[in-house]
Amino acid sequence: MDVLRAVARRAWAPPAPQPRPFWVCDRRRGRPRGLVAASLEELREQAGEALSLGPLVTLVLAEDGTAVETEGFFGALAPHTPLMALAPGQHWEPPKARLFREHWEPDPPQERGSRPGAEVARVTVALTKANPHDLVGQLRVTAAVRGLRCDVGGLGPERLLRELLRLLAAMTRAVGQSLLGLSAALRRLLDGASPHRVTYNR
Repeated sequence: MDVLRAVARRAWAPPAPQPRPFWVCDRRRGRPRGLVAASLEELREQAGEALSLGPLVTLVLAEDGTAVETEGFFGALAPHTPLMALAPGQHWEPPKARLFREHWEPDPPQERGSRPGAEVARVTVALTKANPHDLVGQLRVTAAVRGLRCDVGGLGPERLLRELLRLLAAMTRAVGQSLLGLSAALRRLLDGASPHRVTYNR
């Protein structure tokens, strides 16, 4: 009977939860970490270790600050949900800038056995506004090639216009030099050609 009960218990036991990927950032909303966990407690431990916040972290939704406190709520979250890890004494705060696109693109969660550095290059362009009522925001360009990262931010309207005028001046200079070279080549060609002379015998 004991054997039958053990077999029945295993047959009717709920399946173990599968690991799912999540984005986790700190209170400063820096570059998030891709973490894969099957339970809320496991994700808390990974977030505390990855972000150097210690083991006693609290997870909240990065969008509105809703606390993720139960396994049931955690199980209802969709994969790749953005979360925020808070150390003891820290509180959720709304973002100071309104982002039409996220100015960073998080790295994909590293599955076990995956080879890091498989990505070759990535370019991210974002438009940010410090105030929702601003007509013109700031352009931010981020480029990463084989682990080398270049982040150019703060391209406001004046600087953007200055860079466009500088590019237009360089293009105009290049076109002018090309036309001068073509003109000189045509002049040499015309000067080097001998004219046909007609002579008359009396």
